Amino acid sequence: MGKDYYQVLGVKRDASDDELKKAYRKMALKWHPDKNVNNKEQAQSKFQDVNEAYEVLSDKQKRTIFDQYGEEGLKAGGGNAPGGGENMGGGFFPGQSAHFSSSGGGFPGGFAFHSSDPSKIFEQFFGTSNLHEAEGADPFSGMFGGGGSGGRRQHSFFGSDPFGESMGGGGRGKRPEALKRDLDCTLEQLYTGCVKKLKITRKVYDERAQGFREEEKILEIQVRPGWKAGTKVTFEGEGDLMPGRIAQDIIFVIQEKPHAKFRRDNDTLIYTAKISLKDALVGQGTLTIKTLDDRELHLKLDSVVTPTTRKVFVGEGMPSSKDPSRRGDLHVHFDIQFPTRLTPAQVDLLRQAL
Repeated sequence: MGKDYYQVLGVKRDASDDELKKAYRKMALKWHPDKNVNNKEQAQSKFQDVNEAYEVLSDKQKRTIFDQYGEEGLKAGGGNAPGGGENMGGGFFPGQSAHFSSSGGGFPGGFAFHSSDPSKIFEQFFGTSNLHEAEGADPFSGMFGGGGSGGRRQHSFFGSDPFGESMGGGGRGKRPEALKRDLDCTLEQLYTGCVKKLKITRKVYDERAQGFREEEKILEIQVRPGWKAGTKVTFEGEGDLMPGRIAQDIIFVIQEKPHAKFRRDNDTLIYTAKISLKDALVGQGTLTIKTLDDRELHLKLDSVVTPTTRKVFVGEGMPSSKDPSRRGDLHVHFDIQFPTRLTPAQVDLLRQAL
C-alpha cells in the first residue's frame, strides 16, 4: 500500500492551504537532516516523505489525482498493464465487438509523477537552505508568493505548469506515449478482410469538476485483406485526456492467430496434407483442400509422393495488402503417415513389390 500524504503531514483530508503550509513547516523543520545528526538516515527518509507529501497536496491537480488513485496510482503513469475492462481474447468476426479500458493499471495518461529534490522544495518554501534561518522564517511567505526570509524574492515552485517536468512530462501540450494494444486476427480475417468494433473506456480530466470522468466510445477498424502481423492502426487523440496534455493516441497492433491447417510466409500460404504411405506410393487418389474463403481445390495424386514433394496452386495464396487483386501462391507440403507396425505377410509383400 502506498504512503498516505495526509498522515505524513499530520493533516485531515480536507486540510486548507494554510493548514498544509503550517504542517509542512513543522514537519520539515522537525525532520531536517541537519537537525538529526544522530539518526540522519531515518531523518533523510522522513524529510523526503514530508517534502513529497507537500509537493503533491499543495497542488490542486496532483492532490485530486492522489485522492482518486493514491500514491501508487500517481506514480504509476499509464503503464503497460492492461486496463481492468480489457477483453481482447478470442477471435472477432465481422461486426463483433470487444471492450477494453484505454487506461493502464494505476493512474492513466501515459505519464507519472516524480518527486522533486526535497532540499529545493525546502529552499523555495523558506527562502533559504540554511536550517537556522528557516526556523525564523515567516511560515506564510513561502512557495506561493510573498517575500521570503532575508528579503529573498520568492516565486511559485510549481509555476504555471503543475503537470510539466515534475510529472515526468516536459511541459504542457506534449502528447503522452501512445497506448498500444494487440488485436488478434484469424488467418481467415486477414485473407478476406473484416470489420472489428472495439468499445473503449477512456478517462478525461474535467477542469470544472476538478476530477476525472469516464467516456465510452466505439472504435471501428477496417481490417484490409492481406494485412500482416505487426500492421499498426492508430487512433489519434482517442486515449486518456489528462490536465495540460494532448489526448493520448491508441495504437492497435495486428497479431495473427495460429491456424490449424495453413501457415503463412508473407503472401505465400503453406498447406500441409497428411496422407498415408499407401497413397504416397500408389497415388491414384484426389486430395481436396478447403480454402480460407470456403472454396475447394482438388489435387490429383498421380505419382509417387515423397516428404520433399511440393505442389503449387498459383494465385491461391494471401492477397497483397498493397494490391488485393494480386495474390501469392498456395504451396502444398506432405506429411506422410508411416505405419507403426507391419505383419510378416505385409513385409513379404513389400519386399516383393520393392
